[in-house]
Parts: sequence; structure tokens; C-alpha cells
Amino acid sequence: MIFSGLREQRGLAVGDVAEHLGVSQSMASRLETGARGYKVEDAEKLAKLYDLGGNQKKRVRALAEESRKRTWWQQVELHDSYRTLIGFEQAAESVFEYAAIAMPGLLQTREYAEACAAAMASRATRDEITAATDIRVRRQQVLDKDAAPGLEVVIDESVLARGAGGPDVMRAQLHHLIEMSNRPGILIQVLPFTVGIYPSETVQFIILELPSIVPDYYYSELLTSSGKDTDKDETVRDKRRIARELQALALDRKQSEELIESYAKNL
Repeated sequence: MIFSGLREQRGLAVGDVAEHLGVSQSMASRLETGARGYKVEDAEKLAKLYDLGGNQKKRVRALAEESRKRTWWQQVELHDSYRTLIGFEQAAESVFEYAAIAMPGLLQTREYAEACAAAMASRATRDEITAATDIRVRRQQVLDKDAAPGLEVVIDESVLARGAGGPDVMRAQLHHLIEMSNRPGILIQVLPFTVGIYPSETVQFIILELPSIVPDYYYSELLTSSGKDTDKDETVRDKRRIARELQALALDRKQSEELIESYAKNL
């Protein structure tokens, strides 16, 4: 995942990497998406290909060693873009999410996540809904790490008003938002109805700020199990500009908490 960012920064194709490593193009692609782990010797070859030195070379070697451990998101069936998002979240220094349909995934209670999974995939079986919920909840473990990323979210007020799973589930979800907003490193803002129409190109998107050796990452969460992603500098800069505009329009921390609490009291 991080390796694909290094490759694209240098204007190389997957085929170039495959040739350098002496593997097939399909194998090189699976290595980049995290479906297969890099050997340490492959990391050494990549460090030479990307002209990395010092700490950057050490970091790439460490990432290769980590990729061989087959982390949990590499062991479940996922769309490549979602798998990449989860992998990048582990290395992210900060996370921004805008949400206009459902609560941000990293802040959902299990019951709310399950209600969302059932509603957004109406033909899914109970096992599929449970699996999707398990993945959503496991993603949240990144916020409990010693070096957890900072998290900033902007939530449209309609998300607070739109029920999911019934009053009890929704009330617990709103209280969970307030609890999380008081944790260090987490900022939750609400975009109130009074703002009116505001700039946005999609209903849910995430921007990850990553270590300096790789570009930042943009992910658009769709109302299906798949999503769109990119780490192209121009696109990420544009999405970050939109994120800043949304934050400027949104209520501040205290005002947001008060609005969330008012919705909880009315349930």
C-alpha cells in the first residue's frame, strides 16, 4: 500500500516494479495491495529502485517485515480500496472524515454499524452483515494505539436526525459521539442545517495524512462495499481544501456537543 505511493511518486508503472523484482505484473500488484507480503530482500531492491537512503530505507525494510505478518485486514475478503484504507490508517498521522449519510466509521457503535450494514446492503445475509460489522469495529482499534492518529470529523446534521437501528441504538450512538469528542486528539464538528447548501462532491470521504515518505491518501466511501481512492497530490490537495472549508462552516466543539446532546434527549 505504502509501496504503491512510492512507485507513483516516481512515475513508475507496476510493470517496472515487476521487472525490477523479477516477478509477474500480477504478483507485483498483489504485493502493493497487501494481498501478499514483501520479502525483506524485495524491500532492499525497492529501496534501491526508489533511491531511498538512511531512515527511509530502514522504514521500508520495517514495513516489509510487517507485511509478512499477514495482518487481519489481509486475511478477510475486502475490496482493494477498502483494504488499502485500513492499512494506511495504521500508519496515518491524522485522519479527516466528512459524513453526510452515516456516522464516521471510526466512531460508530457496534449496534449502529450493524444497522448501517443491513440498510446499505439490503440483500446481504446475516453472516455478511456480521462480517461487515466486525471489520468496521476492528478498524476502530487504531484509535486505541499508543501512537494513535489524530481524528477530525465533520458530520452533517442530517446524520444526527436520521435514525438507524431504533431510538435506543441511536441514543447510544449519539452519547458515544460525545464521549469520543472528549478524548485527546479527537475533534467532532457538526454542520448545522442553518448553513444551507455547502461545497462537497460526495457524501462520505476520508483524508489520511501519512508519513513524509509517501503522499497523503483520499478515500471516498460509497453506499456499497466498495469505494474510490487516490494518492495523487493534486486530487488530495483539492479534497483537503474542501475539508478546510467544511470545518470553517461547521459548529465548534462545544456547540457541536450541545447539538448532539439535544438530539439524544429528544429520542
